[in-house]
Amino acid sequence: MRLVKCYGKKIILKELKKSYKFFINEANTNKRSLGYGLIRDKTILANDIASIASVGYGLGALIIGVEHNWINYKKAYDRVSRTLDTFINYVEGKNGFYYHFVNIQNGKREWNCEISIIDTAIFICGAITAGEYFGGIIKQKAEILYKRINWEWYRNKETNYFYMGYTPENGFWGHWDMYAEQLMLYVLGVSSPTFAINKNMYYNFKRKKKIIKTLKI
Repeated sequence: MRLVKCYGKKIILKELKKSYKFFINEANTNKRSLGYGLIRDKTILANDIASIASVGYGLGALIIGVEHNWINYKKAYDRVSRTLDTFINYVEGKNGFYYHFVNIQNGKREWNCEISIIDTAIFICGAITAGEYFGGIIKQKAEILYKRINWEWYRNKETNYFYMGYTPENGFWGHWDMYAEQLMLYVLGVSSPTFAINKNMYYNFKRKKKIIKTLKI
């Protein structure tokens, strides 16, 4: 049993290290680039396409890297700080929300994609986590980005649901109307110091229940 636990721990650590390396190796680290800190959505078929959600996970990965001594604190601090500068100054979006996919070199919209509430939330969760971990100027920059997000703009006032997407060409579409990955939106929205939502949004979406019958053998 001890051997199994030890082997399992090694596998998990190996997976953790390889996941960490993706966010480190697939990031734009050219300090002269307007897209510094942006991270590719995938390693193939999208060489210049970054995902803002990927950046959010990458900010969390840097914290994990520091804790495991895979990257030194100062280098991680600098990388996080410069990445947040990129979002403050260059990444394209509207009302504090960002386009789902942007060019890794300049932060401009790619693939005629949507301004994504869920991917913005994943990014800002990473930024806030980094701000709490590193403190100082990084926390200040994370707060600047958080305060910009106008959660009310993304709310359908008729249904009291968040929309799922928005494009300048077609406006808003879809709804987060059931229990899914969007739970972070309500925590971020209700806690916003600038554009807070009402907490009843969390209680308003559908919660479907289903009885799963187990097969007796």
